[in-house]
Amino acid sequence: MQMTYRGKRRSGPWYRDGRELNPFEWVARSTIPGLRRSIDRKGLRYDLTVEVPHYEARRVTILFRPDYLSPLVTVDGPTDSPHRFPGGALCMWYFGDDASSK
Repeated sequence: MQMTYRGKRRSGPWYRDGRELNPFEWVARSTIPGLRRSIDRKGLRYDLTVEVPHYEARRVTILFRPDYLSPLVTVDGPTDSPHRFPGGALCMWYFGDDASSK
């Protein structure tokens, strides 16, 4: 996948370039205490805990894969929601929705 940054072409996922990753992480780390990051062949992965009012805190994993534009988000807890894909990842948006439904 080819990407551009200030007119220069480069290949690979955006998170392999510190010029794009560092500002993103600066905001994420200042907003989300306990955010953990790892990068491997599957992609860039963040693990965090989210406090949910009236429920137990949930462990969330966000995986930015090099071959997909949108991240894969998984959460522990009940899996009987209709808003999950077969592998357990959350269905967070439907690309077929028009702008008025967002």
